[in-house]
Amino acid sequence: MATGGPAHTQLNRAIETVQQTRAFHMKLDGYTHAQIAAELGISKGTVANRLAAAQAEYVTPALEEWRTLECQRLDSYLLSLHSQIRSGSIPAIQTALRIAERRAKLLGLDAPVQVEATVTQTTQEDLELAQIIREAKAKNATEEARLRSGEAA
Repeated sequence: MATGGPAHTQLNRAIETVQQTRAFHMKLDGYTHAQIAAELGISKGTVANRLAAAQAEYVTPALEEWRTLECQRLDSYLLSLHSQIRSGSIPAIQTALRIAERRAKLLGLDAPVQVEATVTQTTQEDLELAQIIREAKAKNATEEARLRSGEAA
């Protein structure tokens, strides 16, 4: 008897779909990956895969649809302000800027940027040490010059 044919593939896909749906609803109910895995009799890695597939199938399209509707709503607001903006109305311009900020957030244009910064504090002791080092270098340079010229101490 042959295995792995179309009927077997369809059965596997049906099982995956059921697991995906159940895992998704369990996650919404607050279950952990380990609890979902135990309940469904699959590994935590498979749970992660099923949840990623559920997100791609259910969440991402709904999110994109919401973004589109929200952008359309913002466009209508901006269009209604157009004549006031052109006439120089400060409140209308400020409102338009808030609409632009909202759109940027909605579309992820204002994503945070990681910046590495190094803060260096200089204490009075550091300044005094730097002065001692400069004086020692100057004294050392003078001594080296004297030795090179043949003068012995």
